Amino acid sequence: MHGIILRALDQFRLKSCIDFKQRDAEEYYLSIQKLNGCFSSIGRVNPNGQVLSIGEGCEYVHTVEHEMLHALGFYHEQSRYDRDDYVTIVTDNILKGKEHNFNKVASDTSTTHGTPYDYMSVMHYSNDAFTNGNGSTIITIDPTFQNVIGQKLEMSYYDVQELNLLYKCNSTIAFNMYCGFSNGTLCEMNRCSQGNISWELVTQVISGPSSDHTTLPSGGKNYNGEVGYFMHVNTATGQEGDTAQLETQRMTLKRDCHIQCLQFYYYHSGDESDVLNIWIREFENEQDSTGTRRLMGQITGLHAKGIILRALDQFRLKSCIDFKPRDAEEFYISIKKLDGCYSYVGRTIANGQVLSIGAGCEHVHMVEHEILHALGFFHEQSRYDRDDYVTIVWNNILEGTDHNFGMVGSDVSTTHRTPYDYWSVMHSSKYAFTNGNGPTIITKDPKFQNVIGQSLEMSYYDVLELNRLYNCDSTIAFNMYCGFSTGTMCRMDRCSQGDIRWELVTQVITGPFSDHTTQPGESKDYIGYFMHVNTATGQEGETAQLETQRMTPKRDFHIQCLQFYYYHSGDESDVLNIWIREFENEQDSTGTRRLMGQITGSQTSHWRLHHVSLKASKSFQVVFEAQKGAGLASGGFSVDDINLYETECPHLPLQIDDFERVLKTSFYGSRRYSSRQYSSEGYAYRFAVIFYKRYAGVFMQLLSGDYDDQLEWPCLGRQMTFQMLDQTPNIQQQMSKQRSFTTSVNDPSAWWSNPRETGTQLFVDENNQAVYGGPLIGFRYFVYLEETQDREFLKGESAVFALNFQGGMQQGA
Repeated sequence: MHGIILRALDQFRLKSCIDFKQRDAEEYYLSIQKLNGCFSSIGRVNPNGQVLSIGEGCEYVHTVEHEMLHALGFYHEQSRYDRDDYVTIVTDNILKGKEHNFNKVASDTSTTHGTPYDYMSVMHYSNDAFTNGNGSTIITIDPTFQNVIGQKLEMSYYDVQELNLLYKCNSTIAFNMYCGFSNGTLCEMNRCSQGNISWELVTQVISGPSSDHTTLPSGGKNYNGEVGYFMHVNTATGQEGDTAQLETQRMTLKRDCHIQCLQFYYYHSGDESDVLNIWIREFENEQDSTGTRRLMGQITGLHAKGIILRALDQFRLKSCIDFKPRDAEEFYISIKKLDGCYSYVGRTIANGQVLSIGAGCEHVHMVEHEILHALGFFHEQSRYDRDDYVTIVWNNILEGTDHNFGMVGSDVSTTHRTPYDYWSVMHSSKYAFTNGNGPTIITKDPKFQNVIGQSLEMSYYDVLELNRLYNCDSTIAFNMYCGFSTGTMCRMDRCSQGDIRWELVTQVITGPFSDHTTQPGESKDYIGYFMHVNTATGQEGETAQLETQRMTPKRDFHIQCLQFYYYHSGDESDVLNIWIREFENEQDSTGTRRLMGQITGSQTSHWRLHHVSLKASKSFQVVFEAQKGAGLASGGFSVDDINLYETECPHLPLQIDDFERVLKTSFYGSRRYSSRQYSSEGYAYRFAVIFYKRYAGVFMQLLSGDYDDQLEWPCLGRQMTFQMLDQTPNIQQQMSKQRSFTTSVNDPSAWWSNPRETGTQLFVDENNQAVYGGPLIGFRYFVYLEETQDREFLKGESAVFALNFQGGMQQGA
């Protein structure tokens, strides 16, 4: 509910001149509560906390907007004094006792501010509002609007116009710019070129698009032959490397949050190697005419691009190596989609050293492999000491590929004092370049025979050797890990308001019986610690805080992920709040708190993985706050293995406890579904794991949702990444299994079309609305049971899968 309210408030900032802030000491303020139903007083009425209720079933953006508009002074649209010219109220059909909801408001009480009657208003009742079952209570005089009134979208154009007129203002709180190139205008944009290609204002392109986006027919709306314009650059002419720029006017930020969104529609009818780069140029002051450019996004072959970006993020997360777009450097890597996967070893060629990620190479581990070559790594089995660890079977090697197994002398490459690494992403598999007569590599230690050539990620020793090669040891992205090993608290602080407090323990009678780091059977000689707060004592409302040290973001995009395991053995009314406290500067000792997540509800029987997305832009700390509820508890909340790092959180995790037993004993083809989730763009989907006795498949399914009418269909150019998470406690040492695909125009149309139109009904949601779904799409042979014994894919008998639903533009963010 908290997120829905925040999204609604953002709509006011985006579309109107109204803003909201947290109450400080003001006498008049809104107290938003979860009471029985959705209601609000009209206008400013009560001091000391005027109640606005967003109760059960009211958790929708349009409902929150409706109640907020009441508080801002709006009556219902059908209460306007001129309403009888537009609707008829059928009083005989109104539920007894609800007649007052249809009263008219006199013009001396409320004014329309000169706006027309608005059937699309978010303040308008639906045609069957408060019906007694005998039919409609409101009939529109214009019948085309009968099914429009009571819309569940957002504030209408006239809602916003009337709000701005009421408050005598007309500029939005958040800045915004729109350009549809209507009437052939460029919206004060500038064009420039380096070469023989340029941006042109056109009405159609022979190879597509055949019309602009603005005047495309939609929702029954047709622009009656109106000709629309759009910008197009023709890459059929010119030379490789020619560029053309289209630059907006300069804009100045209005808000302190320093988050903006660029949204546009694009059509790509050029070659797969063509690139559309999205830059921002920032200026120090009015006199600065040059500015500093930063690459914020890129559109090209979307599938490979998303994989490459994720691989680069692994280098930032785990090592001291970073990558940036080339500016004017003589030596740089030119990543291309050529025939196969290959790279030179080390810095070799000026003016664009080619690294190929060809068809079939679009996997994170393969990209890491080729980039490590470019950074100076040879294959692991080429080490000068390799004969102590593997045997090369020369008779089984395909003719002409022997050079892949040559040893590299110690005068050419050093191991940097790292042990031979069977787990290295640089190690070839046992059947690499085989002629069909058997393995080409046999490990001296047979238990690693099926490990070499792993398709996960860089290993711990890959990263260690890389950092030593480049004489650095700190990561590009900040990260923090705390497993409370040996009873240390990782410089965390504790404080309490009441009689409950966080304690460092090794077990809890009501569970958990051991820490998460050293689950039973993993380290019999080692006792692990975790943090626990006992809610069996104390009074309702008492709180205990566990605060991390202060941290400062290293990267510019201000996205962090908090990952931890928790165990809930308390009462279902107990709450674990996750806050961040941000500090303005080094002298600021108080900071400002923001609630980022909350855990409550039923007890758990296993340690459970939890993620919280953070968006800290300045120095901050994380606060775990346990709050005792009203019920009687026998346990409390426990946390362990806390990781905080600067990349995106998994979008949709799915934990399956007792995984091996479930896989073996479930009926062949049995399924475990996640709940319905929404992507950042508004697409509804869910995640499924299907059990096939010896192996498990992972699938995603588009579902119908609240925003379907506002989305682009079919849903193309979105990348889906499935993972089975390695639960090694420290995320820097994890090697997860992952596979991806990108929704494509080449797929059957039913796969990515609107499920409400082409899918089948699956279930009814909490609002008694039918939910439709498309087909299940994914990877049937994702993981075999024997693979789960590697690494820590199963920890405490639990497996954790994850699905990331990535929009095309977000891949470049």
